[in-house]
Parts: sequence; C-alpha cells; structure tokens
Amino acid sequence: MKIYVLAVCILRKAMLLPLLMFIASTLVYAQQVYVSSQSSQIYGVCFACSVQDPENAIGSDESNYAFMRIPLGAFASIEQTLIFPSVKTYSKVVIGIGTNQAGLSVQLLGGVSVETFNGNVSNNDYRIVNNEILKIGATDPSKGTIEFTTNKPYDRIVLRFTSGVGLNGGLQIYYTYQLDKVYASSETRIIKCPGCSVQNPQNAVGPNENDFSKLIAPSSGSFYSVEQALHFPNEKTFTKLVIGVGSDSKPIDQVIDKEVKINTNITGEVLVELIMGRLKKDPQDPYKGVIEFITSYPYDQVVLNLSVSPNSARDLKIHYAYQENVYQPVTVASANAMKTVPIEKVLTVFPNPTTGSVTLQGNVDFTDADIFINNTLGKEVFRSKFRSKTIDLPATLPGGIYMLSVQTKDREIYTHKIILTR
Repeated sequence: MKIYVLAVCILRKAMLLPLLMFIASTLVYAQQVYVSSQSSQIYGVCFACSVQDPENAIGSDESNYAFMRIPLGAFASIEQTLIFPSVKTYSKVVIGIGTNQAGLSVQLLGGVSVETFNGNVSNNDYRIVNNEILKIGATDPSKGTIEFTTNKPYDRIVLRFTSGVGLNGGLQIYYTYQLDKVYASSETRIIKCPGCSVQNPQNAVGPNENDFSKLIAPSSGSFYSVEQALHFPNEKTFTKLVIGVGSDSKPIDQVIDKEVKINTNITGEVLVELIMGRLKKDPQDPYKGVIEFITSYPYDQVVLNLSVSPNSARDLKIHYAYQENVYQPVTVASANAMKTVPIEKVLTVFPNPTTGSVTLQGNVDFTDADIFINNTLGKEVFRSKFRSKTIDLPATLPGGIYMLSVQTKDREIYTHKIILTR
C-alpha cells in the first residue's frame, strides 16, 4: 500500500504539533531500573585479590564504582552478582565499566564474562565480552558499557573477572540497569521493483539484535523502492523508538540521510510521522548505527523505505526495532531507584513534506544560529542567519529531498531531512 500524506493531514499536524511538543517535553524520561543489591565471591588461593567498595555498583549513582582486582600471576577469579528488584524477561541490560589503563578493548577484556540467572538457576546464556556487547566510550576510551538483550526470565547478572584478563589495573563496575523494551512482533513488506527483495524478513522482528533482514535493490536505471513495515503489538503514542540499521554498500549515515525514508503510523491510515535526524553511528563500525526518536503521534508500525536509483545504495539491513516507554519524572528515593534521564535537545520541522515553507520547533537555542540547506549530493543550496522560525525555501529549488541544518552559536548542529514537493 502506498501511503499519501494529504494536505489536510499536514495542516492537522501543523496545528497539533506545538501542543504535542509541549506534552512530550514533560514526558521524555526513560525508566531505567538499577540493581538493588549485590554479593561477591573470590575463587582460588589469592590473598591479594579483592573487591573494593562492592556496594558502589548498586543504585543510580554512575560516578562511583566497585573495584575488582586480581594481581598479575595469580590464578583466581572474582564474581560479582548484581541483583534487580524483580524478575523480567525482555529487557536490555547495561553495565557501566572502566579501567585505570589507557583504553578498553575486547582483547583486554577477553576473560570477562556475563551470565543471567533467575534466582540461583542459570539461564545458560554465559557469554564472553566481545565486539557485539562491548561499547567503548566515544570521549573516554577507558570507560564503556557491556550491553545485551535478555529473552529469558532473570533477576540477577553474574559478572566474572578471571586472572586471564590483561587488566593489570583491575576492573571498575560503575552501575548496572535494565531498560524495558517492546520489540516489533510481526512484519510485512512491499517490493515495487524488479529484482528487489527482502532477505530473511523475520530477522527484523523480536529481541535478537544481532541478526537482520536485508532490503536489496539491484542496480537500475529507474527509480523504485522496496520497503519493510515492522508492526508492534499495541498502538502507542509517546515512546522512544529505537531501530538498529546497517549496510554493506556505504557508511550508514550516507544511506539513511539520502536514500531511506522512515515513518510511523497506524496501519492503514494516511497520517504519518516522518523520522529524521536521529542516527547515531557505531563508533567502531561506520556501516552500522542506531536511530532513536521520540514519537508524538499514535502508531503501531514503523515503515522503512529504501529508494532505488542509479546512484543509490544497494542494501539496507534492519537488525531490530523496539519501543521504550516514557514516564513522568520520578523522585529518586533509594538505591534501587528509577533514574531520570535529562531531556535531549530536539529540532522539529513541519510541515514535512512541504510546498515551500517550513517552521522550526523545539528546544534548540536559535539565537544567532545559521540555517543552511544541502541537496543529496552535499552541495549547499541555501544559507541564512536565523531571523524567524518560518523559513521560505528559494523558489528556484526543484522538488526533491534536502538536508536542512541549524548550527547554533555554540557550534552545535541539528539536521533534518525535508521533502520539497512542487
């Protein structure tokens, strides 16, 4: 089914958006449930082995840490069991770690492992820390996170640190939290071009974040598209929507910015919410990334459309899509608190698509900002100082896809893809 955004729907969105932005600004607090208790155990004969300040791994304070130390030459291992307040199944676990050495790496952490338990019963999901679950800090490589998804009931994580690890400076454990997720539960696809396909479509559904579906578009002299819709169990409005994407053809930012359209909507309805400008590239792999977006309209599906043209990418990988509920702020009353996450800066452009004028909304500081627009080839076609939140696009611009960027006086840049229809 082809989705058309009717003029009346665009007008309706333009009228409602200021109200929705105000409501959303009070709701973008994601629920993170931190561990509430812990225990530790040292195995082997090692008088110099220790777990210092083990209680620092508990609760929402992410600045202090527990410290596991095994001296070089010792044959021992240390376990710290990190216990949550209740049993959960589908969630994301994030463990903040660090070292006194120059930087983290998979080689350095080769003997660190994680395993989930339901009470004292193992879920048999023991795993060594590898590139799939280790995320190294972009600004401080001596810190990072171990991140993985659970699909069995659990209430505790066992973190093991063995003498085979090259961490002479020991291992720091800052925090551990779980994040509720609702994954897409089914999918449909529309293939509009000869030779196009969607490989392994079911791999985009469910909690496995490592496998993927693959939208493939062979080289063509014509303009076509292939798309996949990922359906969620229930209709929701204010959520954080997270989509894992990748490509074998180009760095993922080039694919998403220029050749992919993403929108949410209620299945079968014409009013859609375009998702733009929220890609976070994987610092270890430029061909992978994550799209994060706070939704403001009811939806039960997200649709990813790969456009096919003579110069376009040839594939798009979709690893997963999930929703995180958003909550009103809560007061931190104890160590097993639910942490509130600061509101991120948001730039919204509407109407989009547009016939010539767009209005900027959001909590970005527009004072003395620069506005500039590039075409899909990266060429700048418009530049102006910020004078008004309503911008009239030059009449000389033909219809098509453009990138509108706002650069603040603090040199922060916010970019949105806009569609000009003339």
